Amino acid sequence: MSIQPRVLMVELVMSADRLIESARTATTVPGQWPPTIVLGHLCDNDRLNWSLRIDAMVTARRTQRPAPHFEWYEPEGDLTQTRYQNHSLDDVAAALMASRMSLVTQLRQLEPQDWQATAVHDIFGDIELTELIIRLLAHDEEHRASLVLDASLGGNL
Repeated sequence: MSIQPRVLMVELVMSADRLIESARTATTVPGQWPPTIVLGHLCDNDRLNWSLRIDAMVTARRTQRPAPHFEWYEPEGDLTQTRYQNHSLDDVAAALMASRMSLVTQLRQLEPQDWQATAVHDIFGDIELTELIIRLLAHDEEHRASLVLDASLGGNL
């Protein structure tokens, strides 16, 4: 059974909401990113990674070009910290929700056949658009887990 695009779109928004709520109860642990930076990192990933990759995959499919090739991408941590360190949690939470709504809008504009778009990823191999969105959600959960664990264990594992 495949996951329906509408389910993934709803989950994108729900995941951002869970992240924001987890950030609100998280504590800053020495040596770890504070909650505002975690949310900022996810916002940057939405704009500089996921959205661009969705566009590249769909464009290649629509123009009958070969599937794009993606390397591992991680926004520069120091730049993320500098960009978001003076922002309030509410401001970064709003930015994350806005970036998610932008992704949902991007996905809602796709034709049903666009969901068959593929790419080749250095680590994940051949992936379809649905799997890319699942990878995005898994990335969210990794960061949410760090917020929840930091809050409940004081950063001690």
